[in-house]
Amino acid sequence: MDIDETTNLNYTIIMNIHKYKSQSNNKTNNNNQLKPKPSPKTNPAFTIIEVVLVLAIAGLIFLMVFIALPALQRNQRDAQRKRDIDRLYSAITRYRSNNKNTKYLSLDSYNDSGAGFVNSYLKLDGDSFEDPDGTAYSFAGDSSSGYTYEDDAYILTDFNHNIYIFNNTKCDGDKAVSSDSSNYSISYKLEGGGSYCLSDTGLYISTSSVEPI
Repeated sequence: MDIDETTNLNYTIIMNIHKYKSQSNNKTNNNNQLKPKPSPKTNPAFTIIEVVLVLAIAGLIFLMVFIALPALQRNQRDAQRKRDIDRLYSAITRYRSNNKNTKYLSLDSYNDSGAGFVNSYLKLDGDSFEDPDGTAYSFAGDSSSGYTYEDDAYILTDFNHNIYIFNNTKCDGDKAVSSDSSNYSISYKLEGGGSYCLSDTGLYISTSSVEPI
């Protein structure tokens, strides 16, 4: 192959390379033109209706909590009062266990027997015994006020922090009803309504005074 032929061949190769590059660039440009340009992202704002709706829901939740919270706290206090009456009942049971054949217990605060029971069984090791609202409990009997007697039943009417001891009775639901002479009932008026009543047999409990325990 002479020089002229070689030169022509090289020229032909170079022209073909340029032609291929030109076609590739055109295809790339066409593809770029066909692709849609991404639209800029926007941050949608809250409408007035949405803001009002959120505020209304938040206000409703706050109102529900505001209404329910006092009832929840009252129920918690009543639950503690029931535990306190259970505690008194257990203390009386321990007293009877340590004093075999006893048929009598005085809970009068001025009485040595009453003070001994309270300090040795109810306030053992310096424990306090008071209502959850901070008011001292008082023992009361059928000579006190704060209840009505209807159809052979003692019905507590006043929330007054008195723990009522009714002799010759037994519990029927939340009421102390008349029974034989060997029974006694412990009743307490609850803040949220109704009463809490526990009863047992074989003991007479004296509560002739109403004084803080």
